[in-house]
Amino acid sequence: MRSKNIIFIIILLSSVFLVTPANNIYADSSTGETFNFRKSKWGYSKKQIITAEKSPLVKNEKKDDMEILVFSGRILELDCMIIYILINDKLVRSKYIISDKSLGIWDYLPSYLKFKEALKSKYGNPVKEEAKWKNPERYKRFGNPEKARNAIDDGYVAYLYSKWKTEGTDIVLYTDNEYNDPTPTQVEYISVRLRDIEESYNKKKVQGDL
Repeated sequence: MRSKNIIFIIILLSSVFLVTPANNIYADSSTGETFNFRKSKWGYSKKQIITAEKSPLVKNEKKDDMEILVFSGRILELDCMIIYILINDKLVRSKYIISDKSLGIWDYLPSYLKFKEALKSKYGNPVKEEAKWKNPERYKRFGNPEKARNAIDDGYVAYLYSKWKTEGTDIVLYTDNEYNDPTPTQVEYISVRLRDIEESYNKKKVQGDL
């Protein structure tokens, strides 16, 4: 049951990261057509996404007005889940979750930094960065968290977060180890134009749970 519900839990919790335009995200070099995530655009239907995504579909979950399509693929030479989140059959959010079994439990940092460098190369420096330490007084001497390898190996980094803004899309990269149960590195792509749809869904869900 835990594995079945974890994707919904991650997605609903990640809504707190919702955060103006600069450039397009994906472009087809042969046609010049631009996309928001891989070969899909915000607002795509389930049928359009399945047609556009060439990786194998491994899970399809639906809960109320939210539907989640999970594909198995690779990104930056790492196995990952490619996730599309639809509300009322409109794509509003997508994400990569690293699932590479070759990574050890504390290897969240290398995968985080690998993604961060790739995103910086494409979109420039993040507009926001955060790092939370479990023992800040002890580990402040390490300075830049990216260089604090010893602290990472000891599991003393609780949380790492970077954010970029592009045309029509917010991009959020994060990993979490606050409770000694590392969350796999994740990078989310969030539609700016369809944000209201997602916020309305989340509000409706909270009210329904009261």
